[in-house]
Amino acid sequence: LVVVLEDKLRAIAAPRLASMPRRGIAAQLQHVCTPLFDFFATDPPLARALFKGMMFYSDPVAKARRDAHVADFLRVLVGLFEGAKARGELAPRTDSQIWARNVFAIYVDAVTAFVTADEPDREQLGTSFQKRIEAILRGAIDRPVDRPHDRR
Repeated sequence: LVVVLEDKLRAIAAPRLASMPRRGIAAQLQHVCTPLFDFFATDPPLARALFKGMMFYSDPVAKARRDAHVADFLRVLVGLFEGAKARGELAPRTDSQIWARNVFAIYVDAVTAFVTADEPDREQLGTSFQKRIEAILRGAIDRPVDRPHDRR
């Protein structure tokens, strides 16, 4: 199942990466994830089984493949964040590794909620992802987060 899902997701993502918008990190993230969401929406019960197989593996080979797949996706996301910083869309202090992991967590949570819903709603999946991405990006644009130890 892991191999089937990974192969399909890579085939879906490749043309999207080749046609990436040149500006707008939020638009770029939507551009990458929209066809992945469409794939999961074509058959939610099958997507649930595939996603479960990829997320909850028991075989060490499956774990290694999943880890490599996630690392590849994270590299793409890091590259998008680095490009956005270089274009001045995000603050220079933005840690691209952390932001990539945050986006990945939102992606996984959104897909998990979608495939486990009683009545999966594709429109809600995209809207929820977009709103959450826009919310976290405001933190990379506006100002640093106040930390308790900074309030002395």
